[in-house]
Amino acid sequence: MTDLLLDKCIAKFRTMLDVCKNRDDCPQLPQSLVIYRVRAVKRGGVCLPRKALEAWRYEKGKIMSVPTDAKPVQTIISRELYREGCACFSISRLRRKAFVSVYFGKNISMGFEYDMHVTKTSFALTNEKVIWE
Repeated sequence: MTDLLLDKCIAKFRTMLDVCKNRDDCPQLPQSLVIYRVRAVKRGGVCLPRKALEAWRYEKGKIMSVPTDAKPVQTIISRELYREGCACFSISRLRRKAFVSVYFGKNISMGFEYDMHVTKTSFALTNEKVIWE
């Protein structure tokens, strides 16, 4: 499950890079992404992280484990983009929903909700829904 959610976070990061790379107002883009698996609480349609359980850094196409207290570099580099993106994901207690939040800059972020389908041999995320932006 974790690998699939890590891939979702990285895919959202890559999509943001593709969208921004040809814009004149984004001469510099984040070069890395810090990703957290978190314990979270859902309030009013928003998933609020409470505690980091695991952390990784995605950089130059590679992902490596980092301490859970690792902080992304949130210096603004261009427009309102951070030097390093940040993402977090969580799974509902009953394993029916998964949540992914990705932060690219001061006012550039999105949250997604997925339905989870878990069997003894497979795991799938379906019905992506944007829950905030």
